[in-house]
Amino acid sequence: NVLYTAGGAPGALAVSSQTASINTDVSTAVFIMRAKVSFLAQLHTHLTA
Repeated sequence: NVLYTAGGAPGALAVSSQTASINTDVSTAVFIMRAKVSFLAQLHTHLTA
C-alpha cells in the first residue's frame, strides 16, 4: 500500500476511514435497492391479485 509507506500510521488511518465510508455508502445503497425491490414486489402482487 503506497499511502501506508508514504504516510506511515496516519496514511493507514486515512485509508481505513475512507474504506469504512465507502462500505457505509455501499450498504446504504444496497438497503435502498432492497427496499425498492420489495416495494415493487408488493405493488406487483397487489396489482395482479
